[in-house]
Amino acid sequence: MSQAELDREVSRATGESVGTIRRQGVSILPLPDDSFDDEPEIFTIRIIDWDEQDAIHRRAA
Repeated sequence: MSQAELDREVSRATGESVGTIRRQGVSILPLPDDSFDDEPEIFTIRIIDWDEQDAIHRRAA
């Protein structure tokens, strides 16, 4: 799946514009590899709860 296809599918599923999805930086997480680091670098992972997003959109509709 290309990034553009992913953006469109997430946009369709959430009701947000494709531009909004692109600005949020939605991407597929890579599969873990064998070189697991038990002390990963510090960074923020943004996770979307699709059930929560669906509930928000249903309330707004």
